[in-house]
This record gives sequence, C-alpha cells and structure tokens, in this order.
Amino acid sequence: MSTSSAYTLRNPPLPSVTVLPDNRLDKKKSSINHNKNLKRLGNVVELMEKKKFWVEAAVLDRLHYKYVNAHRLFPRFRVVAQARQLIKRFKSLKIDQVVTQFYLTFWNAKTLEKCQGPWNYIPTKEFAEYTMHRIISAVLVLDKLQAMLMKAYK
Repeated sequence: MSTSSAYTLRNPPLPSVTVLPDNRLDKKKSSINHNKNLKRLGNVVELMEKKKFWVEAAVLDRLHYKYVNAHRLFPRFRVVAQARQLIKRFKSLKIDQVVTQFYLTFWNAKTLEKCQGPWNYIPTKEFAEYTMHRIISAVLVLDKLQAMLMKAYK
C-alpha cells in the first residue's frame, strides 16, 4: 500500500490476507461484547440490502436528464448537478459491498445465508483498517452531499 491513507485513494487495493482464526482473540477476558457488536453490524448489512437511497438517487438522476437543457443556467440546478456528481462518487465507493465483505469474514463465508451460528474467524488488522478507511471516505462524501442538498433545498 502507498504512504497515503487508503481513504484518499480512489480504488485502494484490498489486503491480501483478510481472515484469521479467532483463537487470537481472547473472548472470555474481554469486557467488550463482540456478539452484540457483530449483531449490530449484521443489522447494518440488512439495511444496506434495501437500497432505498438508490431509488431516490435514481429519481434525482432522471430529473437531471429531463430538465438539463431547460434549466442549465439556473444556479439551483447547478447545485443539484453537483449533488448528482457526489452521488456518483459515493456509488463508486461500493460501501455496501465492503461492509458485507467485512461481515462475511467473521464466518469466512461467501454468502450471507452461511453467516449463522458462532463465528470462528476474525478479520485481519489490515482488512479492518481498509474497511474503516472506506467508511471514512463514504462519510466525507455524504457530508458534502448533505451540505449540497441543503443548499439546493434552501
């Protein structure tokens, strides 16, 4: 990996090793409830599968194509066009795939249906950092998008 942070790169490389056996993690001595945190991560993965955000993004995209010729010079339309570009950037991050892949590593499984019962693996430090950097970059893009949409709304 390069010297710059992974969240500053457009397409950072995935770490070569993503899974370790869970015997490296002492689950009994730790005061952290790993099962509770893993359940919360599973809930996030389920929410991402519903894709309500992308329906709204498709409506915005359709409105842009419909009115681009008529309203091109209108300042609010330019702001919406910039918001559309931020949505494209957010889509290119594929954050739903990254979080799902991170969730799958706890069972070293290929599908979500196999993620049942006790987990036997943990993600490597590099893969956890990769996931966190991708989440940070998604949050930064969403913050810009929120500001842009609030500007268009006002």
